[in-house]
Amino acid sequence: MIDESFRDVIAKHAQGQQELKREVERLPYETSSFPVEALNKIILIRKDLQKATANLPIEPALSSAIGYLDSHQWASRFTSGDIGKRNPESDSLYWVTPEGASLRLKISNKTTGDINAVIQPFYERVIFQDHQNNVLFKPQVGLVAMEYASPEFFAIQKSEKAEVPLKSRIKIYQKES
Repeated sequence: MIDESFRDVIAKHAQGQQELKREVERLPYETSSFPVEALNKIILIRKDLQKATANLPIEPALSSAIGYLDSHQWASRFTSGDIGKRNPESDSLYWVTPEGASLRLKISNKTTGDINAVIQPFYERVIFQDHQNNVLFKPQVGLVAMEYASPEFFAIQKSEKAEVPLKSRIKIYQKES
């Protein structure tokens, strides 16, 4: 049997959660849309990366992947790591599409010897956060990269071809000042 005062605490907590949800939904937000052409380019890049790195030892596979990715047009390319302390053995490399999707090579995973552990799937949205928790949409030195994706976005990458555009369900809310 649940104590009545505990029931009141649970009810107040649930009510507070609902109020917070309504408040957040009123805030301005950013989201992405992916036309069919952009989705098919992501699918093609994933397939081409697999072909370009198949049956190669880790270092040549990594060089092949980087060369292939650098041969495409991207909205941006950046690396992770500490400012002024670049570590090519562990810093990740990122490529970002005009729609905001990102592909990451997680270099620290090359110790597995498996290039498929290094090449991460595309993520639907990459954002950047500063030390005051402000969100930015373009990479800048010193910001933390955070990636998000929906199950639908991951599923599209595994498909043979995209047939319809994707309106992202991921919303990046901007807090009011």
